[in-house]
Amino acid sequence: WNGLSDRGAKAIAAALEANKDLQFLDMSKNNMGEEAAASLADGLRANETLRSLQLNGNALRDRGVGLLLQAVGVHCTVRDLGLKATALERSGVGLFDPLNPSGRFSIDLAITFDRSV
Repeated sequence: WNGLSDRGAKAIAAALEANKDLQFLDMSKNNMGEEAAASLADGLRANETLRSLQLNGNALRDRGVGLLLQAVGVHCTVRDLGLKATALERSGVGLFDPLNPSGRFSIDLAITFDRSV
């Protein structure tokens, strides 16, 4: 893919803060890590138009995914957040509380090892 990495994600995050038109953004498989996730989380908090963000195939790890979930749960219009194959170390345990969700979520149970929340 594009290989944006953490540095490129910072630029995209800054653009998200000011952008009033973008609704769909696919940044899958761009060699991004925790630092990119932190930057994107900041951009999401300020964005009011993005509906779908795909980050599949990036090594965001538990910390990065957690930051993104927090950002989506606070004043965010994103309804489709793709986080498959993001190098979760604990299979996402503790990142999402099914008893206290903050928004609408769908869980894909098609892959056996992804069936725990």
